[in-house]
Amino acid sequence: MKKNHSLVLFSSLTFTLILSVITGFILAKRRFRRPVNWLIAIIGGLLVTAWQTLSVLPSSQLPWYERLGTALESFWGVVSMARTDESSVHFVIFLVLFTWFLGYISTWLVLRRKNAWGTVISGVIVLLINLSNLPSGYYGFLIFFLIFAALLIGQARLVKNNKLVVPSSISSHRITRFFTSSLL
Repeated sequence: MKKNHSLVLFSSLTFTLILSVITGFILAKRRFRRPVNWLIAIIGGLLVTAWQTLSVLPSSQLPWYERLGTALESFWGVVSMARTDESSVHFVIFLVLFTWFLGYISTWLVLRRKNAWGTVISGVIVLLINLSNLPSGYYGFLIFFLIFAALLIGQARLVKNNKLVVPSSISSHRITRFFTSSLL
């Protein structure tokens, strides 16, 4: 039963991350004012968190809004009054909110600021925390992540310094300079 619950949580976190990246992409391209972007991101994050929390709660005879209210009350009690709770709902809420805002902020940093360092650093921290709780067979994900992180940083650097790319004349020297600068 525990294995099935973690599978549901993993797929809901993946779905949450996909939704947050799509939201970050749309908001970065639409260029609303900053308070409007943050308001949409916060409301979207809270709605997705409520929806995903409701999906992992056990079924009961209560209506959905009462089950969600009880879960949020339990979460608030754990957070504000340092109470202990046997359920894992407070951890689920934290993970979903963290995943939402990490995905949104990372997407925003790459698309609006053309800076991949915040995305890479937060990704490394999350990956290292997860790898510390997994068997050593999963350490290959770190190498995989670092390779693609280097490519992302290089691509962001190219976009930020687009004077290295000259579309009218492409010579082998310019192509070599293009790829070298993307890796540095």
